[in-house]
Amino acid sequence: MATNYAKFGIDANQPIDGRGNIAHRLQDPDFIANTGAHWLRLNFVLPDMGFLDRYDAIVNSFLDRDMKIYATIGHDVLHDVWIGDKLRDADNPDAAAWIQAYAGRFMEIVEHFRGRIFVYEAINEPNGWQGGDRALVHPRWFVYMMNTLYQFLKPRERGIRLIAGPLEATWLNDNEAARYLDHVYRIGNWAPGEAPWDGIGYHLYIGEDPYAPPGSDNSADPDDVRQTYAAFMNRMWGVINTYEPQTRNLLFVSEFGWTSDHGEDFQARQVQLGMELLAADDRVAFASLFCTEDFSKKYGLYVKGMSRPKQAFGVYRNLMLTRAPARSPEVDFEALEGPVDVPIVTAPGEASGESAPWSVGPGLMKHPVERRAVILLPPFDDGRWARAVLDAGYHGQGGVTLTWSPGEAGLTIAGEQRLVLVVNPAEWGTPDGSMIPWFAEHMPDVQVREETFARPEALTAWLRANPDPFTPAG
Repeated sequence: MATNYAKFGIDANQPIDGRGNIAHRLQDPDFIANTGAHWLRLNFVLPDMGFLDRYDAIVNSFLDRDMKIYATIGHDVLHDVWIGDKLRDADNPDAAAWIQAYAGRFMEIVEHFRGRIFVYEAINEPNGWQGGDRALVHPRWFVYMMNTLYQFLKPRERGIRLIAGPLEATWLNDNEAARYLDHVYRIGNWAPGEAPWDGIGYHLYIGEDPYAPPGSDNSADPDDVRQTYAAFMNRMWGVINTYEPQTRNLLFVSEFGWTSDHGEDFQARQVQLGMELLAADDRVAFASLFCTEDFSKKYGLYVKGMSRPKQAFGVYRNLMLTRAPARSPEVDFEALEGPVDVPIVTAPGEASGESAPWSVGPGLMKHPVERRAVILLPPFDDGRWARAVLDAGYHGQGGVTLTWSPGEAGLTIAGEQRLVLVVNPAEWGTPDGSMIPWFAEHMPDVQVREETFARPEALTAWLRANPDPFTPAG
């Protein structure tokens, strides 16, 4: 494994308040620049889009100090359409509209910072409860969100990367992030290499209690921390490689850290250990320490009010100055994603020209033209119609994607032929009982076939009898 300290950044805490005032720690960028961090994790909290000029000032001041920006675009960018509980339930009728609005706001920010910010992370901790009694974002809506974002942004055509919203893994939730991610992959049912992200966000909080029983996930003993780290990371990586074998998408640990509740010396020791583990892990492309300043919790490298740095500041700074190369504002995409397989591009009409790749900015990504099959199930399916498809043998990585959303059914990525089978189209309530006009207007490149069945068992029998059910009848 290669040790890489250039992957480290630091979280800036909340950048602006509700009135648009820039936080003191960001008004003077040297507070953070002096840590030696290569990246600034910047959370876009926008009470009003008119405050975007405050972020211009923040971004420009850190670029001037050769730091790179890792932008987190959470639900706080959409104060005018508040998320509430819209995404907690799989069947909430308001969820898709919120995600579409969120994607639109996300696009505004990406376009505004074109040429300055190159890595964007989606909604923060979607698997966290965040004040509710279950995950803020149901895995079904997380799939829809990432599909929608990737289609809106077309990251590689813009020379940027989109990181899946960071999943919360703590000693309290027993690395629940891995279970959530497995659920997401099963719902998305993407073919290998087609998951709609360029890396997976991950928040890691372990080894926080010096009095915890030895061998537990929260034990702060160095050997226990190493063991828990390996167990958590191996489990996450196992899920990823189950669905995306030989993937080049890496983990982006956009939060890790320890408080000084048990003493500043304790925090400093744990930060050093955590950085050593992350720096030596080739599966980790980026790691951001949480955070710059103490708030109600004492995770900061500075005390609350920024009056002085804590012991962990010295540890962090020393590691960055002695083990990391000189800072650069340039983003090394290969370091973020592993080696890119660059195919030979031939002239149109030649043998391999049929699978010419699409542009990805500073390189090329192999992505041949493929037929991608989707079954759009009835909107009020209680699970019986989905089971009917599975009973017919349509499942697995090379099988078919199931969805209950027309927008999700028609989302494509460059070089792809999307084929959609609409089951019981009249249930969508269109004037003529057909979804074909809707797809023709909104997603004209999608090939659509419609079939109507009285009961799920009839769909199973029909699928078994039709070798290519995605070819329009007639």
